Amino acid sequence: MRYKEKNIVFRVDAANHIGTGHLQRCITLAKELQKTGYQIIFVMIPFDLSFINLVKKESINVITMSAPLLESIKTDDSATWLGRTQEDDAKDFLAVTRHIDFSWCIVDHYSIDYKWQKLVRKNISKIFVIDDLANRKHECDILLDQNYWSNFLTRYDPLINNNCLRLLGPKYSLLRDEFKTLRATENREKTELRNILINFGGIGNYVLLEKVATVLPQFSHKYNFTIITGKMTTSSFDVIKNKLASTGVNVTETTSNMAKLMFESDYAFGACGSTVWERFCLGVNSALVEVADNQHELLGFLAHKSLVDYLGKASELSYEQIQSFIETLNLDSIIYSERKTRIMSLVDGEGATRVASKIKELQYV
Repeated sequence: MRYKEKNIVFRVDAANHIGTGHLQRCITLAKELQKTGYQIIFVMIPFDLSFINLVKKESINVITMSAPLLESIKTDDSATWLGRTQEDDAKDFLAVTRHIDFSWCIVDHYSIDYKWQKLVRKNISKIFVIDDLANRKHECDILLDQNYWSNFLTRYDPLINNNCLRLLGPKYSLLRDEFKTLRATENREKTELRNILINFGGIGNYVLLEKVATVLPQFSHKYNFTIITGKMTTSSFDVIKNKLASTGVNVTETTSNMAKLMFESDYAFGACGSTVWERFCLGVNSALVEVADNQHELLGFLAHKSLVDYLGKASELSYEQIQSFIETLNLDSIIYSERKTRIMSLVDGEGATRVASKIKELQYV
C-alpha cells in the first residue's frame, strides 16, 4: 500500500458482548469507500473468528490484534469491552499498523474515547469517529451519529473539539446499496397473509426469542412469520426451531437477504440499532424491544414521536404482553400508513454516499 491518501484503517470489534451492529455499519461504509478507490483494512481483536471471516468475505483485509483478557469484560459496562486498557489497545494498534501508511482511521467502539485517539493521533492524519452514546469525549476530525434524538444536533457540543465536522441524524444512516435499490422498486403485490419479520439483532437473545416462539403458533393462520434469530449456540437455536416445527413459522439463524426480507414484510418486530434505519428506509412499520440499557433513550424518543411501537424492556416483557399486542395489531390502521410516509422521509438510503463524500472532501484539509 504505497499511496497514503488511498488507505483507510477501521478500528472496530464484534463479539457476543458487543454485538454485530458496529461491524456491519463499518462494512457498509468500507464498501462505499472502496467504490472510490480507497484501500481498506479492518483492525480487530479476535474475539470470534467467525466475525473476522465475515469481513474477509466482503473482500476486506483484516489485521488481528492480541487476544484480550476476557475476565476483565463486564457485559453491562461498555467501557470494559476491549478487554484491556485503552492505552494497551492503542499501543497494539500502532504496532500492528506500523507498516501501513494511511490517511484515515475510522473508529467505531464504545470503549474508545479521546485518550485512545490522542495516543494514535501522531501517526494518523485524520480520525473519524462513529458513536451513538454521547457519553465520553472524542478527539477527531469527523464524528458520525446516525441516530434521531430529541437533541441530536447539539448533544455532542461539550464532547468534541470545535473544528470537528459533525454528521448527525438519520440522513447519514449507513445502509447497504440494496436498501436504496429496493426503496426505488414499485410496491410488491400483497400476499394472502401479511408477512411479519422478527429479528432482535445479530446476536440471538434466547430468553426473548423463546417467549416470542411460544406465542406465535396461535397466530400462524393470520400472518406469515419469519424469525432471524441471530448467532446462537446450536442447542439454543434447536430449541427455538423445534418449538415452531410444523407451525408454518420460518426460522433461520442468519440471512444474506435481510433487505429483501424487510422489503417483503408488512410489519416487523425488532430491537434498536442499524435495522431501525433500514426499516425506515423501506417504510416498514415495527414494534421495538429494548434489549440493552443504552437503547432506552432512543427508543423512548422514537415512540414519543410515534415513529415506532414500543414493547418495553426485553427482560420485563411477558408472554401475555406479546400475545395481547399481536391480537390487537391492525396493519390497516391509518396510523401505520401515515407513519410509513414519515419514517421514509427520515431515511433515503443515501447516507453512506454522503459520508464517503465528506471523507473525500476533508482528505487534504
